[in-house]
Amino acid sequence: MAKRSYPLLKNLSLTADLSDAEIKDLTNIVFTQSFTAGSVVFHDGEPGKTLYIVRSGEFILSIGGKDQKSFRRGDVFGEIAIIDESVRTGTVRAHRNGELLCIDGDDLRSGKKLKPATALKLILELARLVTTYLRSVRHTSTRALVADGESDYVEFKASVRWNHHQRKKDREIEHAAMKSIAAFMNSRGGTLIFGIADSGKIIGLDEDRFGNDDKLLLHMANLIKEQIGAYFMNYVHMQVEDLNGKKILRVDVSPSDAPAYMEHNQVEKFYIRTGPATTNLPVSEVYDYITRRFPTLP
Repeated sequence: MAKRSYPLLKNLSLTADLSDAEIKDLTNIVFTQSFTAGSVVFHDGEPGKTLYIVRSGEFILSIGGKDQKSFRRGDVFGEIAIIDESVRTGTVRAHRNGELLCIDGDDLRSGKKLKPATALKLILELARLVTTYLRSVRHTSTRALVADGESDYVEFKASVRWNHHQRKKDREIEHAAMKSIAAFMNSRGGTLIFGIADSGKIIGLDEDRFGNDDKLLLHMANLIKEQIGAYFMNYVHMQVEDLNGKKILRVDVSPSDAPAYMEHNQVEKFYIRTGPATTNLPVSEVYDYITRRFPTLP
């Protein structure tokens, strides 16, 4: 097990502060579990005793009966219950056959099977992950996000396809939205809210004239598939909401596990977030960025 788990553990942000010797020490308390598609890893409300790291396959987190997030190779989950020794706040099931590296919380905390200094480093990193999770815009109400304004992780769009200045549908408006989605995927994720002016005023999506919510969601899904790629739909969660009597669209974007390129006018481009802006990364910088951002790529 030690030899099999070491390469993955070495490349995790969770273990970035550990020496090679400490990572090898960690492999001694790691065990694996295999899951077939559809099987449950844990249920909402169960005691949280184990930390999980995805070795292969895909796993889905559901909260309140709705799929919220997917986990793939190198992703860590189960950290909240490990830190505060509480019950699970959601249900995780296998979407595809897969294998998880598992760390028992008692082994992590007891100091009997893992050196205390190593355990402390891991617990501190887990605490940081939990803090980031709790602050995540994904778990903040849309009304609160609009009130707080745009940021590194939140961007407003007045419409999906309507050019308010020229009073017509505009493919460039759609393309600008796709650039932002790709940039969030290539960075740390974020949220786009359509139907909100740059000033934060709620203007709604009536001008887009989709007819109904299903047509709006289908149009967005088709844009993502066409301009970014069908695979990357896995990192997008869309929801139509009502704010002050106006229809808006919220799109939550998770960081992807592979680079999301876009092609425009027959030129391939790679977008990232730089502060609150979407930036086309120069070709000379793309390789170094991808190497740092996607360390587990072959």
